Amino acid sequence: MHTVFCENFINLDERPQSIGYVDHLESQGMGQNPIEEQAMVSIHQLKYTVNHMAIEEVSEAVTELLLEGLVTEGKTPFSRTHFNVCFAEIEALMQRAGYHRPLDVVGYQGQAYAMFDPSRWDAVEVLRWLKEYVEESKAVSTV
Repeated sequence: MHTVFCENFINLDERPQSIGYVDHLESQGMGQNPIEEQAMVSIHQLKYTVNHMAIEEVSEAVTELLLEGLVTEGKTPFSRTHFNVCFAEIEALMQRAGYHRPLDVVGYQGQAYAMFDPSRWDAVEVLRWLKEYVEESKAVSTV
């Protein structure tokens, strides 16, 4: 799984896994900070929420992915935080909902995200599409 951002290409396979990262923080004596503990609880809460989400909540996204191979975050119950913290859980939910194809996510400057089938779309194509989508949205909102 790779996430592509506009100027920066980031491989999410290289980021620390959330649970492992929490264990790492605690082993470094860093889990005593209330802010870090709150962040850790939030990670667990996000993962729990996705893991227990009804498949009906993602049915529109599954349909869009099956038809177009691409779905924007607006048609999903997920936010930027979900994509960055618990994408494995999102993939598992999508599989439970009937989407059994490869799945990836790309974000444009933190303003818009899209999940897509990497066997149908290239990440750079999706990034360009997201850039146009964001710029068109800005142009419409300024009119």
